Amino acid sequence: MSNISAIYSYCTIPIINYPQLEDELFCNTYYLRHLCDEQKFPEWPIREPIALLKDCLNMWKAELEKKGSDMSADEAYEVLGKYKSEKLLRFHMIFRYTIMK
Repeated sequence: MSNISAIYSYCTIPIINYPQLEDELFCNTYYLRHLCDEQKFPEWPIREPIALLKDCLNMWKAELEKKGSDMSADEAYEVLGKYKSEKLLRFHMIFRYTIMK
């Protein structure tokens, strides 16, 4: 039984860093590199694709505002060309369709 009138002290734990995840982009509940790898993970189900796309766009917008990017959207697509996949195009189409409603 717990004592609901007891005073508990809050003790923070140190941040846990995983070296193998340092360069990974985590958005929503996915590591984006793995999500876009259709060879290793074909047909990976995405629970809420619109929420994922919105989160990705918000993260991208926050990064652009943070650094003052010199890169255009077309240059970004060239850099990320190997990650531009059917899933990304589907997200984009669903997002546009949802906005137009």
